[in-house]
Amino acid sequence: MRYLHTRTVLTILVYLVGLGGSADVIACDTWVALANATAARLTILAKNSDRPSFDAQPLMFYPRRSWPAGAMIDLGRIKIPQVKRIFNTLRGKAAASPS
Repeated sequence: MRYLHTRTVLTILVYLVGLGGSADVIACDTWVALANATAARLTILAKNSDRPSFDAQPLMFYPRRSWPAGAMIDLGRIKIPQVKRIFNTLRGKAAASPS
């Protein structure tokens, strides 16, 4: 397997993430270079968004969790059944969003 140098990966990711603030680009992308693809054996994650430049969207970590049978998710207007188990999740959260 050919490894990418971490500096090269970071340069590409910084460029791609920087495109999110451009008025000409309307896209949301998530890029990842897993440890086995980088010379430094690091996992690198990048995210860009078509949100306004100063509208924060921090990455949030949600750990693995289980629920009892019959548990429901309240979405505000409706409730839906909760799955029995979720796995670790990393996702963007709009700054104005409560969860």
